[in-house]
Amino acid sequence: RGINVKTICFLRDPKGFVASSLQEKIKAGLQDVGPISPLYRKRLRYFRKMVTKQNFILRDYADVVSQHADAVAAFYALCGLDSTQIHAERANTGLSLTATRLLLRLNRLQMATLGTPQKLKARQTCIDLLSAAFPRTPTDSLDPDALSGLQAKNLQEDIDYVAEMYAIDYAAPAGHQNLRDADNYLSDVTTIHRDTVADILNHHDIPIASHQTL
Repeated sequence: RGINVKTICFLRDPKGFVASSLQEKIKAGLQDVGPISPLYRKRLRYFRKMVTKQNFILRDYADVVSQHADAVAAFYALCGLDSTQIHAERANTGLSLTATRLLLRLNRLQMATLGTPQKLKARQTCIDLLSAAFPRTPTDSLDPDALSGLQAKNLQEDIDYVAEMYAIDYAAPAGHQNLRDADNYLSDVTTIHRDTVADILNHHDIPIASHQTL
């Protein structure tokens, strides 16, 4: 049809990708944490094959955010659009560390929270409740370094590929990667006061008996 298609890709660094991907997996019901790979080569090779070099724009996510305030504004700029003429509601859906830990704890309870539209709706309501009750702050956010044990073993190969093909240098994994340490970090709810959780649930008319196992 004579349409010139450009593909814009924002690439997260390995640590940022692990943290972001982990939260999405936990939102979806993940119970057991395991290695997470950004699969840079697998994903980017597809675009190199299907889109010409001139029509494939790749940028580091952290760089575009620092230059344009957020990814939406960066997208407008790369497309040549005037962002001042577009009014969009932007929501940061990232969970705080506290909310992430509580949601993972919920996933591990012996109760089904998936499988039907009603359960999915209730689950999303719970996620929204946790997000509002425990908003993400600089002191209550996932520590990417504490999640180093979730980095895939073949990560260095992907890092080398990005450096060679796109001149973006990401730091290599440092030190010993321990999956158990990452799991313990995510499972630690000792700093979360039961009374605080109980007050929040009571405020939303959720019976005490349903959250005693928390």
